[in-house]
Amino acid sequence: MIECEEKLINAAQEIIFTARLRGNDLAQFGREVAEILLNHGLLEKEAYEVLTGRV
Repeated sequence: MIECEEKLINAAQEIIFTARLRGNDLAQFGREVAEILLNHGLLEKEAYEVLTGRV
């Protein structure tokens, strides 16, 4: 599980770096990433609601 978590963290860091370089809206990007993680069971609903501002 640790290796999987490390890969997920590294991938997220690379994606955020690329998004910043391209001038993407990081808030919208973060909401989309949170939704993907929620849909795949990698994020709990409570954390999703906090990250997306839905609480």
